[in-house]
Amino acid sequence: MTLQKFEILIDKIILGFLLLLVVGTPLLFTSYTRSVFEVNKLLLLRLCSIAIIGVWIFYTLIKKDQVQEEKPADSWTILGFTWKKIGLEIPTLVWLGFNLLSTIFAQNHIVAIIGAYDRWEGIVTIVNYAFLWYFFAKWVRKAFQVTWLLFGILISTTLSAIYGVCQSFGLDYMNWSINASARVFACINNPVHFCAYVAMVGTIMLGWLLTLSERPQSAFYKILKPSIFVCLLIIFYAQFLSFSRATWLGFCLAITLFYLIAFKILKFDSKKSFFIDCGATTGVIASLYLLNIFKVYLNSKSLTLVLLSIILGYLAFQARQYQLSKSELFKFVAAILCLSIGFLFDFPSLPFYADNLVRLVFAASFLGLCYRLDPNSNLNILFARVAILVMFTKLQFVSGSLVSGFILYSMLVGGLYLLTKRQNFNGFHPETRNWLLATAFCYALVISAPAIVERIHLVFSPHSSETGIQAVENAQRKATAYQVSFAGHSARYSMWKSAVPWIREYWLLGSGPDSIKYMYPDYRRPDYGILEGGHNFTPDKLHNEYINTLATRGVLASLVYYVWLILGWFALVLAGYRRMQNHPDRFILLGLISAATVYLGQVLFNFGVVATLVLFYIFVGMAHGIVANRQEESQNG
Repeated sequence: MTLQKFEILIDKIILGFLLLLVVGTPLLFTSYTRSVFEVNKLLLLRLCSIAIIGVWIFYTLIKKDQVQEEKPADSWTILGFTWKKIGLEIPTLVWLGFNLLSTIFAQNHIVAIIGAYDRWEGIVTIVNYAFLWYFFAKWVRKAFQVTWLLFGILISTTLSAIYGVCQSFGLDYMNWSINASARVFACINNPVHFCAYVAMVGTIMLGWLLTLSERPQSAFYKILKPSIFVCLLIIFYAQFLSFSRATWLGFCLAITLFYLIAFKILKFDSKKSFFIDCGATTGVIASLYLLNIFKVYLNSKSLTLVLLSIILGYLAFQARQYQLSKSELFKFVAAILCLSIGFLFDFPSLPFYADNLVRLVFAASFLGLCYRLDPNSNLNILFARVAILVMFTKLQFVSGSLVSGFILYSMLVGGLYLLTKRQNFNGFHPETRNWLLATAFCYALVISAPAIVERIHLVFSPHSSETGIQAVENAQRKATAYQVSFAGHSARYSMWKSAVPWIREYWLLGSGPDSIKYMYPDYRRPDYGILEGGHNFTPDKLHNEYINTLATRGVLASLVYYVWLILGWFALVLAGYRRMQNHPDRFILLGLISAATVYLGQVLFNFGVVATLVLFYIFVGMAHGIVANRQEESQNG
């Protein structure tokens, strides 16, 4: 066998194990084990990792004996083996070093090594995740590898999503201890984690769809694109049915940035301006959420003034960047007022129909402004920026009212169509634009579908005693729950406050990996049991992964991981995206970046489990690999 055939064989074997991992992780569970979900998914991760490491070592030894390669630039040599650096190796090793120290000085060494029951996130699993990141970054470089993996993720997640939809109708072959039809969880152990999983997959599938739209239009692609789109909507509907507030916040942040970057609305002039715009826009999105979703103005006037200053300063800076004339500035201010009054402001004193009429008038006024804009004016880009910011702020609430929800949101999509159809709008590919707009519209249609069915049912059966649809009730209940959480009347808030003395006591190295359940009784606040409902006095996570990390690994490890490693990864992949801004594969990269953003956003109020963490590190590694591969190609020719 020639070396070339041997390499092809190794590629296929490793790809088989990777497909087993990406397909099995969302689908594998069994009632034959005490831990129905986590231990089975973790076992699959362990077995696949061991098999891949074995094949990789075997391949490296054979190649080392048969081929004498020159040592590549920017590489390390360890025991005769060469590792070509792709970036972030140093922070990764430092992070693993701090985790090892935390394990050595842990309060419970057994827990620190293998993890607590059900989660099993000790040092062994942490090293496993680090391996996933770098293996995908180093090995998944070829187009056929990426395509096969995306197919595997799409098919497995769609199957899991279909199971979730069936659960919502009460169709289930498992007899769960909780009501799966109220909030679906399919093949993952909890609605919040299932919601995070499908939301992450949804962003990468949208990126794949856009990539295909800019490639040569073969017959296969013409069938594949609508198929991906249908699967994307099924996955999104499952996300809606599992309704996790944490995931929805992370998803809306990620999808807002996705659209702003995909439409080339953010500044691409230089790497510095691109990074600043991404960071500033993220801050403005967070400010909008605090004001419009959490309604902080009900609890803190000073914070409200700060947030308003951030938003107004951001808008003023954008206007100054484009050097608007007085008439253009007037139109920009008018558009902001129309969007604010039509979509963001609350009018509790107005009757229901008057409120809807006011919103419709201002939304129609915004459409009129968009229609009458000069096609060559920079206002097209500014209007589109603000419209996207507002549109995804309201997305998760469109099921609340047919007029103030779905119809107004549809008008925003219509305004975005008017703005982006202009031929000079960043030289955008028409089919790519159409897929983006169709997806944005169908997001709202999918969310509103249960409410529309409920209204039809009420029209034809006005005296029916069973008119409520569970999905609508969940969405309406969760909408008000944001305010309660921010006010501090929740078990999670009590958890977070309990972590303050904990972090102070173990600030250097933490209490040890996965030690929350072991240590929590020492720091439990008296109000926790009451707020939790009296059924769980010892949680195994603090429902905020950043606080979890501070408590269990310490301040230094947290800074290394989130500031040096994760922010370093964002800097690396965003710079790579900017370099690829005219390459079709940029959308796959953007989808991977957005998926990571979903995860990192939702763990502000949640935490990772095997299913979501495996996907997170796979996506982080794939994005890292795409950027490193493109950089090598540009250097070589």
